[in-house]
Amino acid sequence: MEPVDNNTSNAGPRRALDESPPAPPRRGSLRRPPWGRTALGAAAVAAAGLAVASTLSSFAASSPPVGWGHLLREPLAVRRAAPMPAAAIAARVDPAIVDINVTLAYGRGQVAGTGMVLTSTGVVLTNNHVVAGAGTIRVAVPHHGTYAARVLGVDPTDDVAVLQLEGSSGLPTVPLGQSSTVGVGNGVVAIGNALGLGGTPAVTAGVITAEGQAITATGYTVPTEHLTNMLEMDAALEPGDSGGPLLDRAGQVIGMDTAGQTATGSAVAPIIGGSSAPMRAGFAIPIDRALRIVRAIEDGHGSATILLQRQGFFGVEMVNPGSLRPAEERRLGTTRGAVVVRVLPNTPAAGTSLSALDVVVAVDGAQVANIQSLNQLIKARRPGSRITVTWVTPAHTQQTATVTLIPAPVA
Repeated sequence: MEPVDNNTSNAGPRRALDESPPAPPRRGSLRRPPWGRTALGAAAVAAAGLAVASTLSSFAASSPPVGWGHLLREPLAVRRAAPMPAAAIAARVDPAIVDINVTLAYGRGQVAGTGMVLTSTGVVLTNNHVVAGAGTIRVAVPHHGTYAARVLGVDPTDDVAVLQLEGSSGLPTVPLGQSSTVGVGNGVVAIGNALGLGGTPAVTAGVITAEGQAITATGYTVPTEHLTNMLEMDAALEPGDSGGPLLDRAGQVIGMDTAGQTATGSAVAPIIGGSSAPMRAGFAIPIDRALRIVRAIEDGHGSATILLQRQGFFGVEMVNPGSLRPAEERRLGTTRGAVVVRVLPNTPAAGTSLSALDVVVAVDGAQVANIQSLNQLIKARRPGSRITVTWVTPAHTQQTATVTLIPAPVA
């Protein structure tokens, strides 16, 4: 995966779906030939570099790197050939498709993705990798404004997240279909916040080419993930499309856009930056499976894979004493506790005098044997809990501080 430039910029031209006068301006054009085009036509579009891919990376979009500007314009012939049925399908769901903008915790940058409004009160479905590591989440709803969002629950194993928009009501919702009715050869339309530009969603059309696919993907904000039972399509996705809907030709949601594969076959996954290599395939989570996870989260049914609440967070990076160089370990004079490597900014720990090589030895009087036991003590507390932390400095003085935990970054 190539480095990501996190200096977000939403400047730049928007693409048009159709240049005929009746068609309103749209940021996203059809990025694949219409149904029924020849294989030669499809190859020509792919060769034009109309999609973006990155080696094993995630389809939430970070700030577009320099050089992506040429991807914001498509050949005039392709724009004029855009089939109105696909535009009409996209227009049916556009009001309920939202732009998700995430500021990562501790100054690690920003990413953007897409979401689908499931309830009029603001429950939103998206990918876990869109919100993973989030410090704050802002969601723009067409014609309704921008809302702060909190995480109701996530399933990192299946790459599903459910958000709640704060103070929202009367929102339009997406029409839901059934992925069990989908078959190879069915026409589909994928829409999303391509390149994180915001505004009217971009549109791409294609067909289902396979079912039950297994992929391995890595991303900017999440470790390697192994996703199974995916729908594969020849509609090319772009950074920022993650969490957007995959629609059938009736305009119903039958999947959630999640991942892509380069034309060379060397990259499978959701992307956050990367090269201009054309995509040869996209992957979507079947909506039936995603909705089962949504229902479990709404019903408060957590599991080994479904996490319902954000845990408390203190804000230190630590190692066990045995991980230190022998001289440092002798200097500290202990084999127990958790050694501070770094205090993260804008966290409860940053408000204390903790610094590198201090050793945390207790939380609320409970002894800390190692970083594993410290994590267990912290994670048992919810955001807003007050805890008393005790540590020993390299000068062998003991200090304590009482802090209020904040929400941990999203899983």
